[in-house]
Amino acid sequence: MRSIAEAEELVKTRASLFERGIGIRWALVEKNNQDYVIGSCGYYKLNKDDHSAEIGYDLNSAYWRQGLMTEALITVIEFAYSEAFFFHLNRIQAVTYLDHEASIGLLKKLGFQEEGIRREAGYWKGKYHNLRSFSLLRREWNNP
Repeated sequence: MRSIAEAEELVKTRASLFERGIGIRWALVEKNNQDYVIGSCGYYKLNKDDHSAEIGYDLNSAYWRQGLMTEALITVIEFAYSEAFFFHLNRIQAVTYLDHEASIGLLKKLGFQEEGIRREAGYWKGKYHNLRSFSLLRREWNNP
């Protein structure tokens, strides 16, 4: 985020996804300062018919390699596969940059299976990028 206006717009966008029933996102806060957001994680592209969603996550780089995102994703995956979650998911999908080793390692540690490369599936900074695709089925989930 570069400004308060950008942050406000992001909050509005994510709230809109929830209101339309196609996404849900949680803020990750610092343990000793709950007013300080250090990242987020959640689901978007929620599909009631297919019982599937795509998981997304981000974390301030100062908090990388501390197990925080692993802990957060275990919690949101458990929730998604529980009876409490209103979508009753069967499949969670994830995509990463091709060479994002930390994200790839995180997904594999959580039991996600690599499905392949999605050619030119991402677009940013004025060009298309290939993405690595992963999935985790309910029956495969075994809390690590």
